[in-house]
Amino acid sequence: MANEGPIISQLRPAREASEDSQATVFYREIKLAPSVEDPRRLVFVSAGTGATAPDEVLLLRQDYERTARVVAVLFDDEKDTRKELFLLLHEAADRGLRGSAFSIEDGRANLVEVRETILDYAHKVRNRLLQKYTSLLVIFGVLPLLLGAIVLLTSCFGWFERPATGEPYNPVFAWVIAVFWIPAGAAICVWGEFALRMQGGLTYDQLLILDPSRWRPSQRLLITVGVSFIFAFLLAFDAVQVGLGSLLLNDFAKKTPAMSLAVGGITGLAFASVQDIIFRIRPNVK
Repeated sequence: MANEGPIISQLRPAREASEDSQATVFYREIKLAPSVEDPRRLVFVSAGTGATAPDEVLLLRQDYERTARVVAVLFDDEKDTRKELFLLLHEAADRGLRGSAFSIEDGRANLVEVRETILDYAHKVRNRLLQKYTSLLVIFGVLPLLLGAIVLLTSCFGWFERPATGEPYNPVFAWVIAVFWIPAGAAICVWGEFALRMQGGLTYDQLLILDPSRWRPSQRLLITVGVSFIFAFLLAFDAVQVGLGSLLLNDFAKKTPAMSLAVGGITGLAFASVQDIIFRIRPNVK
C-alpha cells in the first residue's frame, strides 16, 4: 500500500554537480500544466540553445510524459492524489532532465520509484472499481436473475402456457425472460472478467487497462448489455450459430430460455470474440 510520510523524500538525491555536470542545457524549466493545484501534464521548456537532445534524453522525457498521462487518467477524479503524484513526478524529472547538471541515471532511478508509488495508490483505485462492479452485480445481476426466474416459473404470471418437455416456447415468452436474464448474465460475467483479470496481481503496465478502453464500470456494463441484445437478435434469427459445449446459444429463443443467461455471460467474458462475430456478418445481395 502507499508508503507513509512525504513521498517526495523517497527520490534519489542529486549527486555532486561536478560528477553529473553537462556541457549543454536542453531544458531550462519543467512546468506543471494547466496549474500546480490541478496538474494533468508535464511541460518541458526548451533552453533555446538550438542543441539537439540525444536519444537517451528524448527517451527519458517520453517516459516521464507517458507516466504523467497514466497519473492524469488513473486519478482523474482524485485531485489531491493526482497533485501529490505530479509534484513527485516533477521533482524526479527536474533532477533527470533540467539544467546543466541533469543526470539521466538519477532520472531513471527516480522514475522507477515514482512508478512504484503510483502502483501503491492504484491498488486503492482497483478496490473502488471492484466495489462498483459488485454494486452493479447486485443491482443488474442478482435482482434481474431472480425476477427472470419468477417470470419463468409462473409463466409470466399466467400470461403464457408452459410448453411440454421438448416443445418450443412462445417466442414472446422467451424474449420476456431474455429481457431479464441477458443483463443478468452480462453483469455477472463482467464482474467475473474483472476479478479474473486482476487476480494475477496488479502491475504498472496494467494501470491503463484496469477497465478495457478505459470505460467506467457502469459504461462498460451498459455497452456489454447493448451488444448482448444485438448478439441475441442475430442468434434468434439464426444469422449465426454459436455453441457452448453441447448446447446451442440460439436455443434461448426457442426451447431453452435459460440460455439467455449464457448469451449475456459470453458477451461479458469474451466481448472481443462476440464483437468479431458481429463484424464478420455481411448481408448477401442477390
